[in-house]
Amino acid sequence: MITSSAVSVTINASTPTATLTAPTNGQSAATNQGFTLVAAATVGAPLTVSTVEFFLDDASVGVDTAAPYSAAVTTLTLGSHTVYARA
Repeated sequence: MITSSAVSVTINASTPTATLTAPTNGQSAATNQGFTLVAAATVGAPLTVSTVEFFLDDASVGVDTAAPYSAAVTTLTLGSHTVYARA
């Protein structure tokens, strides 16, 4: 039996992060106005971010595959809402 020589490998444990850049915390919008969600996303090299998904009250409202990452929100109900992005 022939055994190959040993090689070293490195496992990159970098986790992608997404940060909403718009809207700002506490921003208001009219029910007939809508707004655009914008996010910056990063991950450690040599990895790249391939997708950013946007959520309004835990429901997906859009996916973008290229920076600058964004999604339009056009259907709004009265009241406070939570928005976030996931890379």
